Order: sequence, then structure tokens, then C-alpha cells
Amino acid sequence: MGIESTKIIRKASEKPRLLASSRYIEAQMNRRGPFQITQQMGPYCTESCGHCYGSYSPQRTGVPNSDTIRNSLEQAVETNNNLGINFFPRICLSDGEPLHEKNRESMRALAEYSSRIPLAIMTNAGFAKSLREAREWMRFLRDSGLDFSSIEDQCCETISSFHISTGRTYNVPLRNHYYFNKALKQIFPDLNFGEHLDYTILGFEDKFPTTRSSTKLVGLIHSLYGTEDPLRITSNDGQSDLCIEFPTENASIFLYYGKITPDGRAVLIPEISKKYPEKPIQPEELEFSPEESESLTIDYQGNVSFGSSQKCVRPGKIYGNVNEGNLFELVRKINHDEYYQATKLGGVRFLYHLAQEASQEFRLSARDICGVCHSIAESPELVEAIRQGLKTTGVVESYKGYLDQRGIPNIG
Repeated sequence: MGIESTKIIRKASEKPRLLASSRYIEAQMNRRGPFQITQQMGPYCTESCGHCYGSYSPQRTGVPNSDTIRNSLEQAVETNNNLGINFFPRICLSDGEPLHEKNRESMRALAEYSSRIPLAIMTNAGFAKSLREAREWMRFLRDSGLDFSSIEDQCCETISSFHISTGRTYNVPLRNHYYFNKALKQIFPDLNFGEHLDYTILGFEDKFPTTRSSTKLVGLIHSLYGTEDPLRITSNDGQSDLCIEFPTENASIFLYYGKITPDGRAVLIPEISKKYPEKPIQPEELEFSPEESESLTIDYQGNVSFGSSQKCVRPGKIYGNVNEGNLFELVRKINHDEYYQATKLGGVRFLYHLAQEASQEFRLSARDICGVCHSIAESPELVEAIRQGLKTTGVVESYKGYLDQRGIPNIG
């Protein structure tokens, strides 16, 4: 996707009225990447966190086979080399803890390739039960070739990084975070930590939590990395994007706050089920903001779908398997799919409208916008009916018709 198209989509995310513009429609319909890959590292997980949208736990079975991982990596690198751009700029390791013994060979392969495709390692620090164990993992990653150099082209610049999540629904004690950060500093002493490390606290509140554990975490990060400069707190009118900035000798380290969403095991939490009750949903109630980047998800068996995490994947959104087909060809298949084009053009509220056109009886109750998307994609028959309707009318014409029904004029 060209830089100009990126700017148009970014503006549309900031000014919703532009979603009806011809320039926005053209930019979305013509973009063909780049695609960030999210690799599922579970559903087996070393922890059973109370909020987990995938309900991952030690009782679940399944981790990616290292041969499947290498297959994905080789195809991604080949695509980047053939196109001369970072079409697959980074691989995010999520949906199950990456750093545990069952994933060791997969992590070895990922570290080996990190100089060509950087990694975003999402971890809960559960592996760092002692300083010895934390050092062993950091040493293993270093010796396997984990590379923190930046890779830059005309589209973007990417680097490998650690992203640590914590909060009161996690089963990981604070000392694990101390051991992890001590080991990281000892094994990678020359790292510009602000560029390669950030933290996120997940919670129920609408603002940054002031619990004892969060206060201790702030103190821990500041004591290990901070300078004498004061911490900086930024927020957007008290909304959930509040974060704390830790000035360091180089780039600052950020501690973000994110609200738990009502998915998976989280709906069993009384505070969540009360805050997000299941209720009838109408299309006009749903919000939509276009994503600047496109995302591809590969599950532990190699199945490919679109979306930023495994929670986005449902039976109606599987396009093939990396062990049976070429990754770039699977992306081409996604890009040419009318259902995907409609998703990136108008989001879930447009899909809901299309689902009602495909089946006039279609109505649903959900806790939030993700629940709506899941319910639609859970049915391959409904997805196919939407796809056939779009083939008949055309994606752009269907979108313009939807805008007309909502009384939103095309603004050119």
C-alpha cells in the first residue's frame, strides 16, 4: 500500500465523515498489505489467567510445530525478497505464552529468522520463576540469534521487542518481572531498552489502576531503568489509553493501561459480565475505525485467517494452511475475497447490515462489537451468503448503498 493511501486511511480513522469519501473507498479497495503476522503460540499456556479471551491454560493442548513455524518463516522471507519490500514486516507471538519448554524449538527458529523478520514477543513473564531460569531463556534467545536491529524500507521500520502484560487477573507474581528485567539487562546489556520493551497492565477500571501491585510495578521499572528525571503521565481525558513514561538514558519505556474485554474466560468475571451485559445489538449502535495496517493470523496448526489475534478466527474465516499452500498466495486469496474487502471497508457494522440482507431473520445479542463479529463468522453458511450477495451487487456498490440507507452522503 502506498504512503498516500496510508495517510487517507489514517485521516478517516480520525475523521469518521471521511469513511464516506471516494478517496477512502479507493484507498481501502486498492491496498494489498503489508500484513503483520500473528502466530498463535498456544492454546496450551503455562498460566490460566482470569481474563484470557482464548481461555488458554495448562489444561489445553496444542502448540505450534517447529516445522510449521519454519515453513511460515521461509515463505514470509521469500515473499519479502521477491517483492523487495517488507510485505510481512513482523511476527507477533501471542495467543499462548511463547517462552516455555514446549515452544523451545519454535522459539529457536523464530530467533534465527529475527534478523530478517523481527519479533514482537508477548509474554506474561511466567517463565521467569527465578533469576537462573530468566537468564537461561534470555541466553537461549541470544545464542539462537535474536536480533534487535531495525529493518527499514519505504513502508515501515520494524524491530524485535518484548511486550509484557500483567494485572490482577494474572497468576504471575511481581518477582517474576524483577527476574525477567534483571536477566534482560544482564544478557543484553547494550540494548536501548525503551525501543525494545514495554509493559501493559490490564484491568476493569476506566482509568489507570492504583492498586498496590501496579504501584509496586511502577517502582520496579523505575528502579531498574529510570533516571532521576520525573515520570511522565499522559492520558486522553482520563480514557483507557493512559500511560506512564519512564525516562531512561536512551528512549523512554512506556507502561500502558488496557481494559479487559468480554471474551473467553473473562465473561466469568462478575465485574466484566455486569459491565458488558449481553444485549440485543443494532448495526447503528456499532462504531468503526479503520485499521492502518492489515493483519494475518496463523494458528498453531498452520491455518491462515485475517485478524490481529486468534480470537478473530472463526470457521468462516479460514483461507488455507501454510503447510499445504504458499503464504503469499493465501494472502492474495484473502485480498480478493469480498467478505474481507467488506470487513476492512466498513467494519463489523457493515457486516451486520450485510448479514441482515443475507438473512432477514438475522438478529443477535452480544456483549460488545467483537461478539457481533464472532457470531457472524462462526457460521460458514452465513459468511458464504454474505459473500455471494457482495459478488452480485459489488462490494463498493453495497457499501455505497449502505451509506445511503444511513443517510450518509458521499463527499467525494
